[in-house]
Amino acid sequence: MRGVIDHLRRGMENLGDATLSPPSPPCDGDGDGDGDDRRRRRSIICSARIAAQNYRQQREDGVNLVCKRLLSSTTTPIDTICFQPDGVSWENASLTDDAFALSHHSNCNNEREYKSSGEAFNSSSGETVRFKQQYINHNIPCVIRGLDKSHFSFVTSQWRSAERQSIDDGSKIMQVEKAHQINTEWFRQFVGNDTMVPVRYTEICDDNELRNDGDEDGLDDDGRAQECKTKQMSLDEWISTCQNHQTRPLRDNFSSSDPKKNDTEPRIEWYLKDWHLLQFLANQDSYSATLPSPPLPLYTTPNIFERDILNRFLERCGSDRDEGGDYKFVYWGPAGSRTSLHSDVLHSFSWSYNVVGMKKWIFYVPPSFYNHTLRNNREEMKRYRFEVIQHAGETIFVPCTWKHEVVNLVETLSINHNWITSANVDQAWICLQTEISAIEEEIQAWGVIPTGDFEARENMLRGCIGLDCTMFTLMVMLEIVELLPHIHIVDGGHHSDDELWDCAYSMFRLGDVLVDVLRKEDLVERMAARVGSESLAREVKSIGNDVIQIISKLNEYPD
Repeated sequence: MRGVIDHLRRGMENLGDATLSPPSPPCDGDGDGDGDDRRRRRSIICSARIAAQNYRQQREDGVNLVCKRLLSSTTTPIDTICFQPDGVSWENASLTDDAFALSHHSNCNNEREYKSSGEAFNSSSGETVRFKQQYINHNIPCVIRGLDKSHFSFVTSQWRSAERQSIDDGSKIMQVEKAHQINTEWFRQFVGNDTMVPVRYTEICDDNELRNDGDEDGLDDDGRAQECKTKQMSLDEWISTCQNHQTRPLRDNFSSSDPKKNDTEPRIEWYLKDWHLLQFLANQDSYSATLPSPPLPLYTTPNIFERDILNRFLERCGSDRDEGGDYKFVYWGPAGSRTSLHSDVLHSFSWSYNVVGMKKWIFYVPPSFYNHTLRNNREEMKRYRFEVIQHAGETIFVPCTWKHEVVNLVETLSINHNWITSANVDQAWICLQTEISAIEEEIQAWGVIPTGDFEARENMLRGCIGLDCTMFTLMVMLEIVELLPHIHIVDGGHHSDDELWDCAYSMFRLGDVLVDVLRKEDLVERMAARVGSESLAREVKSIGNDVIQIISKLNEYPD
């Protein structure tokens, strides 16, 4: 953790004093190209600031668009977008007038374009920003095609084996198509037959409903998916389990048509999930001296999901004793395996790429103007639910706080990342505060942890959600410090207008959350307990206040 603080110090030193000075006015002389450049950059920063202030409305507009489509049509109410083989250029395969208006509204503020001239979004950075504005900032899901030809081409070629024929038996879920099998030999070679993997298991009744004590929806008291039990299984045993799994069609109602079966007799459902395979392969020398190492990386994260502040921060903490890790997973489940109703950890975004197989996603639209009475009422939620079938080679973007269920229709292998960026960092902070309150209630009920034991509190918080208050504070501050050199108007910079807008938008969103974090009464005490020094904790808070001061100077730019 101290290494992260050193990195933060160096970042502030590299910024120097220029960023603390008030913004200088642009030159107004005729033909002054430098003055024109400053004026354009100011306009871009002001546009990003306005958009950042309106983030709640952006989310509301996004959800209301999905609701409007859902209530007026029987088709899937979310977009399918198609990437070109370069992995950069994309087009919307189902762009309606409403979607165009939503996209156009994202690129304009007060009817004023921030771009000075030229064709909009004609660069790779522009394509990325356009996706962020239309889907991520509006917090609405979409299906993405074509990334298997670019970012996931290598892992796809390695993890898929020969094709087999998948036959539709009338279930109306499965379609006749060429389906690939999982190349189990690749995993045997590079992971090892004896390597232990985390297999989750759940009891399933014969009506195919999850067996959960006290909650038919599969949710705990906080509305999250109930924890499955875990069994450490050798990879060889897991592959055998999948091969011995009885392949049978999955019905829409998940019910059994065999009246002879005992409805109360449970069966076991197995699912290899939350598997940190990439971390295992990267550290393979530590785990095994005999296994060969595959060429890494197996894939690259698509640009549209860039500036993942969660995983980047955790990887920086990787050398620390009790931090590190990531939220990058592999999921491998036989036909019928599923994840019950939930929203993603830390109120994070997630993306899921199907290497092999087919998933059924069931989304529940969160409350909005259209469905303002919607909370946790199951019957009301059904009016605002829809299904999406994800095929091999497709990626799903899952927005933060959207509840969803996932069912593997055939044996399926997928790559999943949970991630936090400026567009949902406020939700992650809300999640953190909710967990802090829940922990305080538990502490009061137990009565065994002293009032001033902040180390225990931070440890409990980290154990619950993988992040504590100290880590969150440093994560946000580091990202702002790394963004500032790209934004400050004195630098001039060599970034495109799109990149500048995106960086400024991110900085303003992160800055708003940091202001709230620094107001937390026990922040210094929590950080002091984590880093082992009150003076160091106060230094971090002082740096945070300096960061807020820098952002406030940018807020002084005229509209």
